[in-house]
Amino acid sequence: MNIRICKLTPEMLDDYLYFFENVAHTDNKEWDRCYCLNYCSGANANIDFSSPDVRREYAIKYIKSGKIQGYLAYCGNEVVGWCNANRKSDCLHCGGWQFISKNDKDLDSNLNIKSVFCFTVAPDMRRKGIAAQLLRRVCEDAIRDGFDYIEAYPNKGESDIYYDYVGPLDLYKKFGFVIYNETDGRFVMQKRLKWIIHITRRKLWNEAKRKGIYVSESLDSDGFIHCSDINQVTKVANSLFKGQRDLVLLYINEDKVDAEIKYEDLYNAGEDYPHIYGPINIDAIEDIKDLILNQEDNFELPK
Repeated sequence: MNIRICKLTPEMLDDYLYFFENVAHTDNKEWDRCYCLNYCSGANANIDFSSPDVRREYAIKYIKSGKIQGYLAYCGNEVVGWCNANRKSDCLHCGGWQFISKNDKDLDSNLNIKSVFCFTVAPDMRRKGIAAQLLRRVCEDAIRDGFDYIEAYPNKGESDIYYDYVGPLDLYKKFGFVIYNETDGRFVMQKRLKWIIHITRRKLWNEAKRKGIYVSESLDSDGFIHCSDINQVTKVANSLFKGQRDLVLLYINEDKVDAEIKYEDLYNAGEDYPHIYGPINIDAIEDIKDLILNQEDNFELPK
């Protein structure tokens, strides 16, 4: 089954409307033609959305103006799924956020966060991994767009398939989200996006695990450990590690690194790279993934 994920644009308005009017809630009339209005950058907490005609009017307005953001999943030419994903700071006055936060200002944040608010999948296409494909695309774009975190708000307890529209807890865990806060009925989960990344041989990483600290050869030769950000790493790998095998990526939380970190352009590359001026304490390394070699013998990031 070939699923195509597309970022919502005003040109997709007709597809969006058709999905919510004819597909999304055919098995749940209570939510018929919801249009996912509650989660957006509009200050709509006090708007009466009881009329489907009013909801449709606002859906058209919000999509044309970019107030609703997210992704549509297509199977062929038909929309079979939707994910609402907006910049958190833009949505603090919408009705959906008021419902999640209960006006708890501790949950408001000035961090650069992408919030995942809702999944809707066509009844006959559920349990086929569409929500996971949507979430994967949200994560990929959030990294490229420079967000620091992705945040999600799954239910604490078991709920039926309709009230699980926020996405199940296990889905977020699978994608590396961790619980960092909670409300009465929801967990607040975050996935950190802005790691700095170091490429190394698996053997060196295994040695570091035994010693409790990571040291690269460049710390002696250059005085620092070379790293990259998420957008630099494949370029570095294909330039400096061509033909090598059994390489891994160390995902490093720079806030936890004990040694000094400097962003520098020491080789006139035209961009700054992160350099760690000392050993890396193991607790700062939050993830380890294999560096993938594709069919063209080029390195690419793991999904």
